[in-house]
This record gives sequence, C-alpha cells and structure tokens, in this order.
Amino acid sequence: MAFQSIKEAILSQRLHSGKIYTELNLAKELGISKTPVREALLDLASKGFIEYLPRRGFKINLLNEKEIRDLYEFRTALEKEVIRHITPLINHNHIKKLEDLHNEVKAATQICDTTAFMKIDREFHMYLTGLTENKYIIEALAHIRDFCDWLGSKALITMSDLIEFKDQHAKIIDGLKHGDVQRAKMAMEEHISKTQQTVLDHLKMK
Repeated sequence: MAFQSIKEAILSQRLHSGKIYTELNLAKELGISKTPVREALLDLASKGFIEYLPRRGFKINLLNEKEIRDLYEFRTALEKEVIRHITPLINHNHIKKLEDLHNEVKAATQICDTTAFMKIDREFHMYLTGLTENKYIIEALAHIRDFCDWLGSKALITMSDLIEFKDQHAKIIDGLKHGDVQRAKMAMEEHISKTQQTVLDHLKMK
C-alpha cells in the first residue's frame, strides 16, 4: 500500500521533482507508520524514481536527455519484440479488443483529454504485451511505462500530438490485422519515437 501510494503521488506529480521530503512527513501524510514508508522508498530508489539524501530525506529524480533517450531506446526494442512475438497469434477477438481501445482513444482525442488518452494508451500497449504471456516482458514494460507516463504527464501534449498518436495506433492495428510484422513494427517504432520527441521538446523548453 505504501509503495503504490507513493508511486502514484510521484506519477500524478503530487510529489514534485527537486523538492526534499522526509520519511516522517510522508508517513503522516499517508497515515501509515514510518517502517513501510521506508521500505517503499528503498524499493522506489532501487527502481530509479527517487534519490536518498543522507540525513536530509529524499527527492524525486530528474531524468536528463541521455537517460530519456536510453529509456525510449529500450522501450522501442522491447515493444518491437512484442510485435514480432504476437503477430502470428493475433485473432479476431484480439483485433476487436484493440479496435475498442482505439475508439476510446479517438473519443479522448476529440476532446483533447490527455489524461484519459495516456490511460488508454497504456492499456493498449499493456494489452499487446500481455498477449506474449511472458511475465518478464510484461513486468519490464510495466516498469518502463511508469517512467514514460510520468514524463508524459509533464510534457505539453497538444491536440496535433494526440491526433498523430491516434493515427499511429491505427497503423499498428492495421499491421497486426494483416499479419504484416514489418508494418506493425514500423508503426510501433514511429509511435514511440514521436512520444520521445514530445518529451524531449518539453525538456528543452524548461
């Protein structure tokens, strides 16, 4: 509970990058004892979300440009492998589920609801990854998506960005529907590259 509460506070930016927090204050805010908070913070530090400051507390990590590029490079390799793995297994029910999610994406795009869009985008990608039935790939992508969603929540995503993301989803689905591994992989790479550029553009504006 402590781990999830703190992670959600980081992802929603209730805890701000650069500000120093203490275990005691965080425990009081969450209404739980210091021990599970300390254990959760150690876990979050091992995953790269926070940095411990001796005798001062902790602060939320800030990723630099190289770290962001490295993160998206790994995500691209992982999700292209997901496409290669699942394309021969895709059936009508899978396509129907993806198209239903795509319809939700279109609805969020029409009203420029970036929060809803990011939530559905994550569900879309995690659904594809779940089809591999490989727990290591699933866990790796879930961890990467935590970082990507965190970065995305800070970026200034425009209506034109959302439209482009939506169109890239459609290309991924079309490639999978026709059993075309290369087309689906190219669409996935284009999608992730656009997401990375949106995050980097925001970083350069700061």
